[in-house]
Amino acid sequence: MAYKKFLSDYKEVNISDKDKKGKTKKCFIYIGKYYSISFEHGKYTRYKIVSAVIIFMIFGLFFTGATLNNESSRIFYIAIPYISIFLPASLLAGGLFNLCISPEKMTEKQYAKSIVRMKNSTLAIMILSISSTVGDLIFSIISRNLSETYFIFICTLIFTISYIFFKLQKNFINSII
Repeated sequence: MAYKKFLSDYKEVNISDKDKKGKTKKCFIYIGKYYSISFEHGKYTRYKIVSAVIIFMIFGLFFTGATLNNESSRIFYIAIPYISIFLPASLLAGGLFNLCISPEKMTEKQYAKSIVRMKNSTLAIMILSISSTVGDLIFSIISRNLSETYFIFICTLIFTISYIFFKLQKNFINSII
């Protein structure tokens, strides 16, 4: 069960409340693993800003490609992977938001909702954009239609930006203790 994923990281403690005639109160204390970011404060802030710019670039390119009126946007094996990019891109933005509001010493749940989510979302964007690019290339070759180059360029650019961001995330993840 997903909602019990981090249950083992907490310990239940009974605390007696002296003001209420000896009644006990249940409290939960975190006993799990902590993740600390070993970046300097300036580098950490710069990483967040660069991440936000990259996410805005991905969304901008996504909406630019979605508004093109080309023949390949009506083909199932091209349109479905391309439109599916929106979900991991939204999760990527949510992961960045969680990273921005998380303290520098994160619990395992905060780490999973921010850094792991961003890494997995970036990987999904790379896979979906490259599959859309390959599908559009196949469509262009079969239909002998060379007017699809702008859409192919956008998909390739989304993949390239996601790949660069994935490498940036690996450097960031290596700095976490």
